[in-house]
Amino acid sequence: LRHTSLSVCPGQCSVYPPYRRRQGLHTAEERTRAWAESANIVRMRSDEIVRRWNAEIDTLLVYAGLFSAILTAFTVESYRLLQPSSQDPTVMLLREIYDGLHFNATSRGLATVNISSQLDDLELIDTSSICFNTFWFSSLVLSLFSAAVGIMVKQWLNEFSEGLGSAASRHIARTRQYRFNGLVRWRVKDIVTIIPIMLQLALFLFIGGLLIFLQTLNCSVFAVLAILAGLSSVMALVSTLMSLLREDCPFVSPLTIALFYIWQHSNHFVQTLPRTVACALRLCTATKVRSVLQRGHRSLNSMIRSFLAAATDTGPLVVSTWRSREQSTVFQGRHRLEADLLAMAYDATKDPDALATVSAVCLTDLDPSELPRCFWAIHTTNMRHFG
Repeated sequence: LRHTSLSVCPGQCSVYPPYRRRQGLHTAEERTRAWAESANIVRMRSDEIVRRWNAEIDTLLVYAGLFSAILTAFTVESYRLLQPSSQDPTVMLLREIYDGLHFNATSRGLATVNISSQLDDLELIDTSSICFNTFWFSSLVLSLFSAAVGIMVKQWLNEFSEGLGSAASRHIARTRQYRFNGLVRWRVKDIVTIIPIMLQLALFLFIGGLLIFLQTLNCSVFAVLAILAGLSSVMALVSTLMSLLREDCPFVSPLTIALFYIWQHSNHFVQTLPRTVACALRLCTATKVRSVLQRGHRSLNSMIRSFLAAATDTGPLVVSTWRSREQSTVFQGRHRLEADLLAMAYDATKDPDALATVSAVCLTDLDPSELPRCFWAIHTTNMRHFG
């Protein structure tokens, strides 16, 4: 140790000689250019994500504003139905007539019929009024809250871009990566995903309250609106669940991804449940099993061990993601997708020169089983456009 010299200077690293040897493989200019290119790639990627989130939130804010305005028009008129109807002129007139008759009959010693309870019933609030007001005000709160969350997220994204600019220095790249890691760690993407889900829930609450309100007014209008609302709900439900059942279905929404993760975690819980039960059985029956073994009941011991082995042998517990499922499907159909890519490239350009140069090179690398289908797609394109 006394022959070891550790001198650490800025910009040098004499403690780790292999690090210096790696640095000698490339010049300083090459390293600077490589870091600048990497920083530029990260900058374009992060800016694209932030720009997409901002555009999505802007659209949702416009929808939330219009939806809240419509809801306000309904709630301004409906909240009055939550007040007792004691101020109704009809009820007030009936109560005055009853009080006068009751006073005259009492002063003359005549028997009277007590109808004060019936008059009190007129002052009670209708149950349907409570229901649709609850639905509408809950929908309004969700709409306003989603707008507030969207505004907060836009403030976070503006703070993310503050001071970064378009520079590609290593210090700016580190700062950008530090902020982007914060966005990922604190699940800003999930918060952005929650906003449209809350707006969809607010829409369903509004439609439900509207159905209850129309049921008290006119049955014919209620029936027509119920049919339209039912068809719309079925279409929304089918489009949401179809992408869960079919990997190639493009009907992917934030609600679909949320349901997918709920299903994955529920499946994980079902898989871990036998292990939990098995551990509990081991703890509860360990002493009893030993006593049974000492008495010679080996058949019972074999049965318990078989049950515990079957309960614990659930295999690896892997919770897949939406993108992993997509990439798995893409890998399985990679040859077919490459053939479709070449056919679509020719359909977009319709350039025979490009077909003879670029596509010809790609066709040599295509799987032989997909060549006939690719040629047929190109021929179909020619027939459709050129006859």
